[in-house]
Amino acid sequence: MYPASSVRLHGKLCMQECDIRTHLTRPLGEAAPEYDPKNHMCGKIWHGLKDADTAVSQIRKAFGRQLVKGNGFWWFDMWGGWYDDPVLMSEIRRFREIYEESVNAQDRASVAQLAVFIDETAYSKMTDCVYRNAICGQRKALGYMGAPYDIFDLSDFETVYQHYKAVIFVTVLPSGHLDRVLSSCRKANIPYLVNSDLKTEFSSQELRLFCKKAGVHLYCETDDIVYVNKDYIVIHSPDGGKKTLRFTKSVSLIDLMDESSASPRDIIQTVCMKKGETRLFSIC
Repeated sequence: MYPASSVRLHGKLCMQECDIRTHLTRPLGEAAPEYDPKNHMCGKIWHGLKDADTAVSQIRKAFGRQLVKGNGFWWFDMWGGWYDDPVLMSEIRRFREIYEESVNAQDRASVAQLAVFIDETAYSKMTDCVYRNAICGQRKALGYMGAPYDIFDLSDFETVYQHYKAVIFVTVLPSGHLDRVLSSCRKANIPYLVNSDLKTEFSSQELRLFCKKAGVHLYCETDDIVYVNKDYIVIHSPDGGKKTLRFTKSVSLIDLMDESSASPRDIIQTVCMKKGETRLFSIC
C-alpha cells in the first residue's frame, strides 16, 4: 500500500506489518476491552476467518509476497492471540526457515517487466471517495493480471522507466509531473496506461491485454494472484482447479511446504489448487 520499489531504490529496507486476520480474530472490544471500551472496532474487518485452513492460506499469501519482494516484515495480531494456534505457528516456523535460506540468494533482482507508478502529490488532493475507491479497485486488478510489477512513486520515473517494457500510472487526478512523464513515454515509444476521470479503473482482463500488446510476460492468464522473482513463485487461487504457469525458460518447481518432490522441467507448469489455497514454490 506504498511504493515499496521506491523505498528500496533509495537504499531503505521495507518493513511490512502483516496484521492478517485468522479464525481466532475477534472484535477488539471483546479481545482487549481496555483498548476499545466503547466497542467502536467491531465492524466486519474485525471478524475472524471461517477456519484454520483459510487462515493458513492467507498468511501464506502474505508471507509469499514479502519473500518474493525481499521485504522485512513482522506479524501483528492486534491483540487477542490471532496466531495462537499450533498449525499457524508451525507455518510461521517454516516461513522463517525459508526466509533465512532466501537471504543467501546470489541474485535477488526483480523479474518484473512492468512498472506501476503512483503520484503522491495527486493523492494528497484526492478527497473524493469515488476516486479513492477506484484506486483501491485498480490495486486489486493489478494483483489478478498475472504479471509481476514493481511499484514506484512518480518522482522516480526518470531513474527507472528505461528498465521496463511498459508502465502503468495509477492516479485519477492529473498533475503537471504526470503530464511531463507521459510526454517522455510518448517520445521513448514506451507503452503506457493511465487512469483518468473518464476511465478510473482497468479490469484484470484489460491489463492482461495491455501487457500482451506491450510484450510483457504473463505467468498466469486466469484471475489468480501470482508473485514471482528469479527464485520463487507464489500462487493464490480464489476458485481452485488446474492452473497453468508459463515461464520464460524450462524450470522445475519444488513445493516449499513439502519438499518431497520436484516437477519435471518444462516451460509450462500445471499446478492443482484447492479453492482459496496458496502454494509456495522454489524455481530450479
